[in-house]
Amino acid sequence: AGVTDGCKKIHRNNQQTMAFRRPHGIGIAGRLILLLRSVLFLCIIGKSIEMSVEEAILTDMLDEGSTSCVDTGETSWNTTYSSSIATSNWSSYITEAIESSNFQAMMEHNGNGEDKSKNWKIRIGKGGNIYSHVNEVLGELIPPQERDDQDAWIDETTMMVSVDIALNFAVPNKMSGGKNFQHYVHQAGAYNRDVGLPPIFYSPNIAMHCADHSCAFASWGQHAHVPTIFESDILYFTRFRNCGDGVMEITQGHYNTAYKVNDRIKFTNTPWGAF
Repeated sequence: AGVTDGCKKIHRNNQQTMAFRRPHGIGIAGRLILLLRSVLFLCIIGKSIEMSVEEAILTDMLDEGSTSCVDTGETSWNTTYSSSIATSNWSSYITEAIESSNFQAMMEHNGNGEDKSKNWKIRIGKGGNIYSHVNEVLGELIPPQERDDQDAWIDETTMMVSVDIALNFAVPNKMSGGKNFQHYVHQAGAYNRDVGLPPIFYSPNIAMHCADHSCAFASWGQHAHVPTIFESDILYFTRFRNCGDGVMEITQGHYNTAYKVNDRIKFTNTPWGAF
């Protein structure tokens, strides 16, 4: 929807969110709506500008990137699922049903003529992180996911991780034989190590925008170790940009929406990667 058509509606929603603000915070949904300040700003400065809410959020939250990143090849992207199993040789437990539940988009650079070593194809998961990175010569660069059976692309993947050091291992967990609760917020999603839990839960996407030579994503990070007593207040932002000649620029950022004074991220495994 164009900004002109959406200004009044967005403004009204923002006012309603503030009107129902609770004494101790407005919750994750309310905080997401507050990120629409970029759209409200566009409503003021230029009603003829057309920009989706998702594009506005991602543009506002991510740096413009390097001026040296100028694409010299061909970039293609799509959001239609296609299996990578035949090419990537994943662990035997990974099925198309598992991969399709994580798949969000695919981006490809194929413009270096006979030099196939500079051509690449990435698949991005629900969390906005790379779960498959195929080089035309080397093949799949992400591990086959054999370290943790049934935890496909939750640990051995490319992502961001945020940790509250003060809370990590600070609270006893009686459900796991006295082992303390861990505080690791994964961009990719939550482990599925306990019997009786549902299938792998990948971090939900909240925004996506692809155009020209780049794709950007925002997701709601999840605590990796479940069950947990902690809330997840981290929003992750990632943009992949094709710079040509085999070069890919990755811009990463995270936003802590927590309203609690003692809920602070003091350590980030960023970038976390596995090859």
